[in-house]
Amino acid sequence: MPPHINRHISFFKNAHNHIISPTAATPATSNNNGESSYSPISPLSPTKRNLVRLTGRNEHTLTVLDPAIAEILRDTLPPLQREADSWQLRYSTDQHGMSLQTLFTRANESTTARGAVGFHGPVMLVIRDVYGAIFGAFLSEPPARHKGFYGNGSCFLWKQQHHPNHTDSGSKTISLYMATGNDDYFMLSESGAELAFGAGDGKFGLWIDSQINMGHSETCSTFLNAPLATTPGSFQIDALELWSFNL
Repeated sequence: MPPHINRHISFFKNAHNHIISPTAATPATSNNNGESSYSPISPLSPTKRNLVRLTGRNEHTLTVLDPAIAEILRDTLPPLQREADSWQLRYSTDQHGMSLQTLFTRANESTTARGAVGFHGPVMLVIRDVYGAIFGAFLSEPPARHKGFYGNGSCFLWKQQHHPNHTDSGSKTISLYMATGNDDYFMLSESGAELAFGAGDGKFGLWIDSQINMGHSETCSTFLNAPLATTPGSFQIDALELWSFNL
């Protein structure tokens, strides 16, 4: 792992904030008391891996997700996805247009030598609002029109922390909001006109409109997350990306 990355990750579980700084780590798990744990990988481990490569961007466009944050997020993923040393861009607003239907189509297709085939693997959603805040969600399956809630407890929300007094990549940190177990309201896109993650009491952890122009984020029971955008409540989307994991 790059030594210059300050890997502080905040976990929120049952209203408790767990802050740690592992050199490298495995995903959070929950015990019978509902408490989050995060186990560091031993520095003596013989396992070595390449740093994450972000592929699929047009060379003249700017990515929302940068390699430093991707590397931090990597250690929060399920074991299989953690092994992926390259992530593939499946959708971005600047390359594919601002349309939820286009996102659904591209999220659920893979191109092979035999043509387009269905894709069903986990993906990482990344958003930048117009004030520069970067946040997103790990999704256990690609977003699509679906009856009722779907997804599973591996889904989580996250946001990059802003450090106004630090400009180097070593100061980058994220807050991570794991599923609480309070409900199973992980993903919702029943009408195809909106996309939401986390719910409860009429509030969504993250909600996106059909034109990928406006969003909304509030604390929800599914993840007990802090609002993700620059300001609580509604926000305007500057750019959105969806990444899959090359395995």
